[in-house]
Amino acid sequence: MAPKISLYMATSEDGFISDLNGGVDWLPQIDIDPETLRNYTSYFDSVDAILMGRVSFDQLLSFGQWPYGDKPCFVLTTTKR
Repeated sequence: MAPKISLYMATSEDGFISDLNGGVDWLPQIDIDPETLRNYTSYFDSVDAILMGRVSFDQLLSFGQWPYGDKPCFVLTTTKR
């Protein structure tokens, strides 16, 4: 059986999630209704690993608390650091 791959992605129209300074202030703060939260939680529970770019990874680290618990995270980068 072939592996199942699903994608949940946040990006702006220009293909990036952060502004030129790495900020994400432009993202709206929204109230999430309980049903949407249950659906997202159910989806996230089915995820085996997180995949992201290095810049997004660095941004998440700057928030202080890792939001993805103990799920494995793979970081794609073109740099050697």
